[in-house]
Amino acid sequence: MCILKIRYPATFFLLRGNHECSNINRVYGFLHECEERFQRIPQNETIWGIKAVDLKGTQVWYRFQDVFNWLPLTALIGKKILCMHGGLSPDLVSLDQLRTLVRPIDPESAGIHIDLLWADPDPHLPNGEDDFDWAPSARGISSHFNI
Repeated sequence: MCILKIRYPATFFLLRGNHECSNINRVYGFLHECEERFQRIPQNETIWGIKAVDLKGTQVWYRFQDVFNWLPLTALIGKKILCMHGGLSPDLVSLDQLRTLVRPIDPESAGIHIDLLWADPDPHLPNGEDDFDWAPSARGISSHFNI
């Protein structure tokens, strides 16, 4: 996908998801996969200008984290459609907040970054005028929001 982004920068867009956070992809096997796959590179090959004999899977994983940390969390299509992997945040009051998010970042705990990656809509939350808009997520990170 990175090659497509480089080849078609004006028409191919990548957004960050929650599995592009180091603490998640480490636990769910991406680090292990990098270590396994990059042990089997023929010694005479070069990757990213580095001799394969000097390249370790952990270094590859760290390079991926660098890329992930630069991926945008949101995209706005036609000034009307807000795209993100997760959902809305109780801390989000203006789209200007999204425009000023600083990258690179590796979100870890709470706040807008985490909500954009982890929040989920919940059609079972009451949606009346006096109802709460947010509820804690059963996953223990971010929240659910009513729709």
